[in-house]
Amino acid sequence: MTNTDSDQATEERSGSDAKSTVRRRPPAPARAAVEFAIDDNRDNILNRTKAFENPHLAEAIGKLSRLRGEGSPASFLDIRTPSGKLDRIFTKAVETALGNYIEMLPCDMDTPAEMEESIRRWVYENRLADELNRVAQLASRRQSSEARQHILARFHAALIHDLLRSDDDDGYKADPEDAPGFLEAELFEMEKDGGPLDLVAAALVDIVATENRRLLTENERLLAIREMRRAL
Repeated sequence: MTNTDSDQATEERSGSDAKSTVRRRPPAPARAAVEFAIDDNRDNILNRTKAFENPHLAEAIGKLSRLRGEGSPASFLDIRTPSGKLDRIFTKAVETALGNYIEMLPCDMDTPAEMEESIRRWVYENRLADELNRVAQLASRRQSSEARQHILARFHAALIHDLLRSDDDDGYKADPEDAPGFLEAELFEMEKDGGPLDLVAAALVDIVATENRRLLTENERLLAIREMRRAL
């Protein structure tokens, strides 16, 4: 069997061998996803003649973690996520995006820890812990991709702040006594343009490009971010 035949046979064993992918054993799932988004679609990006497609991207993002979560949230700030070690680049991107998101909020907190402590005190002072516990329980049971569940859990305190501690006098953006409605509002804030999902996708692309010393055009960057968001 020639080397070409051997390589093809290896790629065709994707059902029986989890490591048999088009690019075998990438150094990190998130890094591989961004590299696919940039490299495999360069002609599409430059020519703008085809749809931006990437059959490998969802698979690479899906490898961020192959884990399952158990148990219930310990408090209204805890949303259950798949347990285990997360991809380094994905974790770094989420933390970078969370810091950027907190800077956008009308608050004087600078770090996620300060945000969580401030929200915890405010919720107990306003006797909303039971209501938000129900929200956390619903969020922990929802069907979602592993990546999105981790993003929701990490941004949970900041999203509560955005929905309950507005600077205007119009009251809450969402009613905490309506747990399904509050969770729906939280997910809307997470997924809207410029929200946490966009920030995480942008951070993933930027981190991988920087670590690989890749200089992207603005069009390349935006298209890679769009595909990264779709795969999360």
